[in-house]
Amino acid sequence: MNQTTLARKGIDAVMPLSPLQEGILFHSIQDPESNTYVVQYSAIIEGELDATLVERCWQETVTSHDALRTNYVWETTAQPLQVVRGNIQSDLVKISTHELDRVAASTITEDLLVRERQSLADMKAARLIRAALVKQADNQHLFVLTYHHILLDGWSLFRILEEISTRYAAYKDGCVPVIEGAPSIGRLWSGCRRKTPVGRKTTGRIVSPDSPRLLRSHRQCARQGTTLRKA
Repeated sequence: MNQTTLARKGIDAVMPLSPLQEGILFHSIQDPESNTYVVQYSAIIEGELDATLVERCWQETVTSHDALRTNYVWETTAQPLQVVRGNIQSDLVKISTHELDRVAASTITEDLLVRERQSLADMKAARLIRAALVKQADNQHLFVLTYHHILLDGWSLFRILEEISTRYAAYKDGCVPVIEGAPSIGRLWSGCRRKTPVGRKTTGRIVSPDSPRLLRSHRQCARQGTTLRKA
């Protein structure tokens, strides 16, 4: 299939899986209910937050990275393939629990976390990475990123978080975000040689005296930095 045909189908690229990806795909298909390779990162953001802008930054980040627009086919092909989609709408799931009592808020939040993990049990899903934002109080939000390990390792996760953060900080300061060129999916996986822990939740807490950040990173229009600490 040539590039013109791929473009007509809304596909940017098609390529084989790396050996590590093949192993992850095999185990995920064999035991889809285990969620062994589904990772869920969450962080508390303290400070005033523009949820609409967070969603914009999330969508732009997805658009800029091949890996975040990739899904997998194997049943109708001679070998498993990864397909990079040209355009995927990656909505930010937004809910609010700030007007509920603690028990109700906790139940709704936990239900969301479970649903987000379960949505990635199907390896045929169009998106294998999802983001959610829970408003817990006027100046406190819970940001949740759920993804399948076949897409990202731990290093790549924090690059994604940093990019969302950099975009947000720049837009809030009235600047154009300056983002390092995103590697192609081939280059991204060529550097991933070690297996990282999966099937677990990670949490963090972000305290922002100025504008909220998802991760400590360089700001193009810096006023004041932020800190990241474990919850």
